[in-house]
Amino acid sequence: MEDFPQTAYQAKFFFKNGRIPEQSFVLSCSKDCCQERMLTVDQNSASYLPSSLLSKRIGEYNKNMADLLPFLRDYCSCTEISTEDTFQNSFKQMCQAKEPTIVAVRSSGSRNASDVKTQVMQGLCDSDAAYFPLEVNDLIQLSVQRHTEVGKRIQQLLEEGSNVWAEPSLVVEILKKVIFSGNNF
Repeated sequence: MEDFPQTAYQAKFFFKNGRIPEQSFVLSCSKDCCQERMLTVDQNSASYLPSSLLSKRIGEYNKNMADLLPFLRDYCSCTEISTEDTFQNSFKQMCQAKEPTIVAVRSSGSRNASDVKTQVMQGLCDSDAAYFPLEVNDLIQLSVQRHTEVGKRIQQLLEEGSNVWAEPSLVVEILKKVIFSGNNF
Protein backbone atom coordinates (compact mmCIF):
# COMPACT_ATOMS: atom_id res chain seq x y z
CA MET A 1 0.00 0.00 0.00
CA GLU A 2 1.53 3.23 -1.06
CA ASP A 3 1.75 6.05 1.46
CA PHE A 4 0.09 4.00 4.23
CA PRO A 5 0.59 3.67 7.11
CA GLN A 6 1.98 7.14 7.71
CA THR A 7 2.19 6.86 11.49
CA ALA A 8 2.93 4.16 14.06
CA TYR A 9 -0.66 4.60 15.34
CA GLN A 10 -2.07 3.79 11.88
CA ALA A 11 0.25 0.79 11.58
CA LYS A 12 -0.77 -0.56 15.01
CA PHE A 13 -4.46 -0.19 14.15
CA PHE A 14 -4.02 -1.84 10.74
CA PHE A 15 -1.94 -4.71 12.12
CA LYS A 16 -4.46 -5.32 14.89
CA ASN A 17 -7.53 -5.13 12.64
CA GLY A 18 -6.11 -6.27 9.33
CA ARG A 19 -3.10 -8.24 8.38
CA ILE A 20 0.56 -7.84 9.27
CA PRO A 21 2.58 -7.63 6.05
CA GLU A 22 5.55 -9.92 5.59
CA GLN A 23 7.57 -7.19 3.86
CA SER A 24 7.54 -3.41 3.86
CA PHE A 25 9.64 -0.98 1.86
CA VAL A 26 10.49 2.50 3.07
CA LEU A 27 11.85 4.80 0.40
CA SER A 28 14.11 7.45 1.89
CA CYS A 29 15.38 10.67 0.41
CA SER A 30 16.96 13.77 1.95
CA LYS A 31 15.10 17.06 2.15
CA ASP A 32 17.57 18.65 -0.28
CA CYS A 33 17.13 15.87 -2.83
CA CYS A 34 13.31 16.07 -2.55
CA GLN A 35 13.35 19.80 -3.07
CA GLU A 36 15.73 19.49 -6.01
CA ARG A 37 13.44 16.94 -7.65
CA MET A 38 10.38 19.11 -7.04
CA LEU A 39 12.02 21.81 -9.15
CA THR A 40 11.64 19.50 -12.16
CA VAL A 41 7.87 19.09 -11.63
CA ASP A 42 5.63 21.32 -13.70
CA GLN A 43 3.87 23.83 -11.44
CA ASN A 44 0.56 22.93 -13.10
CA SER A 45 0.98 19.26 -12.17
CA ALA A 46 -1.23 17.77 -9.45
CA SER A 47 1.90 16.44 -7.71
CA TYR A 48 3.60 19.84 -7.51
CA LEU A 49 4.10 21.33 -4.04
CA PRO A 50 5.47 24.81 -3.32
CA SER A 51 8.70 24.79 -1.34
CA SER A 52 7.03 25.81 1.94
CA LEU A 53 4.47 22.97 1.75
CA LEU A 54 7.11 20.47 0.68
CA SER A 55 9.29 21.42 3.66
CA LYS A 56 6.32 20.97 5.99
CA ARG A 57 5.47 17.53 4.53
CA ILE A 58 9.09 16.41 4.76
CA GLY A 59 9.20 17.54 8.41
CA GLU A 60 5.98 15.63 9.21
CA TYR A 61 7.29 12.55 7.40
CA ASN A 62 10.57 12.58 9.36
CA LYS A 63 8.72 13.07 12.64
CA ASN A 64 6.34 10.17 11.91
CA MET A 65 9.14 7.90 10.70
CA ALA A 66 10.95 8.24 14.04
CA ASP A 67 8.22 6.00 15.55
CA LEU A 68 6.98 4.16 12.47
CA LEU A 69 10.27 2.73 11.20
CA PRO A 70 11.19 0.93 14.46
CA PHE A 71 7.61 -0.39 14.68
CA LEU A 72 7.76 -1.81 11.15
CA ARG A 73 11.16 -3.37 11.85
CA ASP A 74 9.75 -5.10 14.93
CA TYR A 75 6.72 -6.59 13.14
CA CYS A 76 7.83 -7.41 9.60
CA SER A 77 10.78 -7.49 7.29
CA CYS A 78 11.36 -3.79 6.69
CA THR A 79 13.73 -2.68 3.95
CA GLU A 80 14.80 0.95 3.78
CA ILE A 81 15.83 1.97 0.28
CA SER A 82 17.68 5.16 -0.49
CA THR A 83 16.21 6.83 -3.54
CA GLU A 84 19.12 9.26 -3.67
CA ASP A 85 21.35 6.59 -5.17
CA THR A 86 21.43 5.98 -8.88
CA PHE A 87 18.33 4.46 -10.32
CA GLN A 88 20.04 1.09 -10.78
CA ASN A 89 21.34 0.98 -7.20
CA SER A 90 17.88 1.70 -5.79
CA PHE A 91 16.49 -1.16 -7.88
CA LYS A 92 19.19 -3.53 -6.74
CA GLN A 93 18.25 -2.76 -3.13
CA MET A 94 14.59 -3.45 -3.83
CA CYS A 95 15.26 -6.65 -5.74
CA GLN A 96 17.39 -8.04 -2.91
CA ALA A 97 14.33 -8.18 -0.66
CA LYS A 98 12.95 -11.68 -0.23
CA GLU A 99 9.93 -12.79 -2.23
CA PRO A 100 8.12 -9.56 -3.10
CA THR A 101 4.72 -10.45 -4.46
CA ILE A 102 3.56 -7.31 -6.22
CA VAL A 103 5.30 -4.04 -6.86
CA ALA A 104 2.83 -1.37 -7.94
CA VAL A 105 4.38 1.25 -10.19
CA ARG A 106 2.34 4.40 -10.58
CA SER A 107 3.11 7.58 -12.52
CA SER A 108 4.15 10.47 -10.32
CA GLY A 109 2.59 13.32 -12.28
CA SER A 110 5.91 14.95 -13.17
CA ARG A 111 6.73 16.02 -16.70
CA ASN A 112 8.54 12.79 -17.48
CA ALA A 113 6.37 10.49 -15.33
CA SER A 114 5.61 8.10 -18.17
CA ASP A 115 9.31 7.74 -19.01
CA VAL A 116 10.20 7.15 -15.35
CA LYS A 117 7.45 4.53 -15.00
CA THR A 118 8.73 2.77 -18.12
CA GLN A 119 12.28 2.89 -16.74
CA VAL A 120 11.15 1.48 -13.37
CA MET A 121 9.19 -1.33 -15.03
CA GLN A 122 12.08 -2.16 -17.37
CA GLY A 123 14.51 -2.14 -14.45
CA LEU A 124 12.36 -4.59 -12.49
CA CYS A 125 11.81 -6.88 -15.46
CA ASP A 126 15.51 -6.92 -16.38
CA SER A 127 16.62 -7.59 -12.80
CA ASP A 128 17.76 -10.93 -11.41
CA ALA A 129 14.55 -11.09 -9.38
CA ALA A 130 12.55 -12.26 -12.43
CA TYR A 131 9.73 -9.75 -12.23
CA PHE A 132 7.31 -9.53 -15.10
CA PRO A 133 4.92 -6.70 -15.90
CA LEU A 134 1.21 -6.95 -15.29
CA GLU A 135 -0.41 -4.11 -17.20
CA VAL A 136 -4.01 -4.60 -16.15
CA ASN A 137 -5.53 -2.78 -19.12
CA ASP A 138 -3.55 -5.03 -21.50
CA LEU A 139 -4.70 -8.12 -19.58
CA ILE A 140 -8.34 -6.96 -19.84
CA GLN A 141 -8.02 -6.44 -23.60
CA LEU A 142 -6.40 -9.87 -24.05
CA SER A 143 -9.20 -11.54 -22.08
CA VAL A 144 -11.79 -9.91 -24.33
CA GLN A 145 -9.85 -10.80 -27.51
CA ARG A 146 -9.43 -14.42 -26.39
CA HIS A 147 -13.15 -14.71 -25.56
CA THR A 148 -12.46 -16.14 -22.10
CA GLU A 149 -15.36 -16.38 -19.65
CA VAL A 150 -14.10 -13.25 -17.88
CA GLY A 151 -13.50 -11.57 -21.25
CA LYS A 152 -17.11 -12.26 -22.27
CA ARG A 153 -18.42 -10.70 -19.04
CA ILE A 154 -16.15 -7.67 -19.57
CA GLN A 155 -17.37 -7.34 -23.17
CA GLN A 156 -20.96 -7.39 -21.91
CA LEU A 157 -20.17 -4.58 -19.46
CA LEU A 158 -18.57 -2.55 -22.25
CA GLU A 159 -21.58 -3.07 -24.53
CA GLU A 160 -23.84 -1.88 -21.70
CA GLY A 161 -21.70 1.25 -21.38
CA SER A 162 -20.48 0.27 -17.91
CA ASN A 163 -17.03 0.87 -16.52
CA VAL A 164 -14.99 -2.33 -16.25
CA TRP A 165 -13.39 -1.01 -13.06
CA ALA A 166 -16.85 -0.85 -11.47
CA GLU A 167 -16.66 -4.66 -11.31
CA PRO A 168 -13.25 -5.28 -9.70
CA SER A 169 -13.93 -8.99 -9.19
CA LEU A 170 -13.37 -9.51 -12.92
CA VAL A 171 -9.94 -7.89 -12.77
CA VAL A 172 -9.10 -9.95 -9.68
CA GLU A 173 -10.03 -13.16 -11.58
CA ILE A 174 -7.66 -12.23 -14.39
CA LEU A 175 -4.83 -11.40 -11.98
CA LYS A 176 -5.33 -14.60 -9.96
CA LYS A 177 -4.84 -16.72 -13.07
CA VAL A 178 -1.63 -14.91 -13.97
CA ILE A 179 -0.20 -14.82 -10.44
CA PHE A 180 -1.04 -18.43 -9.55
CA SER A 181 0.21 -19.79 -12.87
CA GLY A 182 3.54 -18.02 -12.47
CA ASN A 183 3.51 -17.15 -16.16
CA ASN A 184 3.04 -13.92 -18.02
CA PHE A 185 -0.40 -13.72 -19.64
